[in-house]
Amino acid sequence: MSGVLVLAQTPQPMIELLHSEIGKAIAEPDAAQKLSSLGFGTIDSTPEKFSQRFRADIQKWAKVIETAHIKAE
Repeated sequence: MSGVLVLAQTPQPMIELLHSEIGKAIAEPDAAQKLSSLGFGTIDSTPEKFSQRFRADIQKWAKVIETAHIKAE
């Protein structure tokens, strides 16, 4: 999963504008082809769905790290 992150204080209209413009940019044939050649796929999502998935992934991997006793070096 990859996406664009912004500060928590980013106004909702700016988030919506970024979402719209990035969506348009990655839909351009040249951009879509380049992303595909790099192994990236695109999906139609929303900022809210991305945030939910991102938070769920943080919780999931935090449990893995804790269970495996992984430490930063």
